[in-house]
Amino acid sequence: MDGGRMIHGVARTAPGYDVAAIDKDFFNRLEYQGNNTWYLLSDKELIDVFKTEDLRMTFVWRGLCFRDEAEKNKFEVHLKNKEFIPQEKILKQLESHMHETGRLSKSQILENMSRKEFARTLMNKYLQYPLDTIKTAWFPFNYCAASFGKPWLKTILSPFCTDRRERVDLTGQYPAAKEFCVEGKEERYQTNCNQL
Repeated sequence: MDGGRMIHGVARTAPGYDVAAIDKDFFNRLEYQGNNTWYLLSDKELIDVFKTEDLRMTFVWRGLCFRDEAEKNKFEVHLKNKEFIPQEKILKQLESHMHETGRLSKSQILENMSRKEFARTLMNKYLQYPLDTIKTAWFPFNYCAASFGKPWLKTILSPFCTDRRERVDLTGQYPAAKEFCVEGKEERYQTNCNQL
């Protein structure tokens, strides 16, 4: 399966455990503290504590399959010669297809849309989950995500959305996190090292 093309999902390895709320815009990391203890830190807040035996790791990779050696060689020559289609051309092709198929009004074009707005339009028009993939769901969409930024809706949906708990700062309940420093690699690693 090509995860870049196929609709897929993931499940927790520990059903019944409420996952701490993590904001993607924060500096989130899991850091070893010694004594088989790991801290889940979000910016300067400690939001969860784990033992080594509680941790699981998932690896995601992409692989290319070729029919034969000739197809593989053709691909390698393509990469070597850098025969890539420019991004602007690809975006214009997507814009054109959305216009042709009625997914986007003719008045909306790349030149008058922000990149973020265009990307969201692409996701909304092309990446919709088919209804038959969620046979056991009460609602055929992620109703828990629908409450993001809407406290009144979050209250209504709370009985159905129990897979995350509110973010709680546990910093005062545990020893301070050890500094994590990667000397000489400041540009590559985000750390909580005060010396960087």
